[in-house]
Amino acid sequence: MTAPRNAAIYDAPAEEIAASKAALLSALDARRAWEREHATDPKHLESICSTLSSYSKRASKLDPFTLAYASVNGIAWGERFLDSRAAGSAHNVYAMPKCWGIMRVCNGGSFDNCSDDKTTAAAVLAIAAKAYGKQGTNHINDTCTRWGMGRDGSYGAGGTQGGSSRRAMHTLGIINDTEGSDVKILRDDDFKRLLAAAKRLDKALSK
Repeated sequence: MTAPRNAAIYDAPAEEIAASKAALLSALDARRAWEREHATDPKHLESICSTLSSYSKRASKLDPFTLAYASVNGIAWGERFLDSRAAGSAHNVYAMPKCWGIMRVCNGGSFDNCSDDKTTAAAVLAIAAKAYGKQGTNHINDTCTRWGMGRDGSYGAGGTQGGSSRRAMHTLGIINDTEGSDVKILRDDDFKRLLAAAKRLDKALSK
């Protein structure tokens, strides 16, 4: 399902949007190279490189509406996808495609009824409720369970999915998600758009 879109909030010339897409694809290539350099488990390397290749295919199809956010806000994809919180680690791979859904929403779109968008929306609702740590995980699990996600009617991946969703928002400069502290909202207008879209999704899925 493709969510409806309002008029674009962010816009940029075609050449700047093309440059942002090229930078994104280059960053994904750089991350694959980083993984090969630091790999210790061949099976894990094969899996993560396959995942990154699938992201590259998806990124190559991103439309100008979605990419405009990154272009206008100067998102440095290479720097963001290779940053680290601890020695020997790099950006959460599974947060990468969540960035694109967030960009779409911040530019006037809505969350889609898909797993990545739903877990990001649930994380936004948890932040708005000032639910962090274990409380935040429980908040996300409860929201996703109410939305019919998870096996046997119960969702339990709020910790990992919440972490990747917050990391995606951190990557885009919308929040500061520093490990061991509460989330700080840095781009209030963008977060308000995410929250409004999350509430719309909640209303639609809670019928």
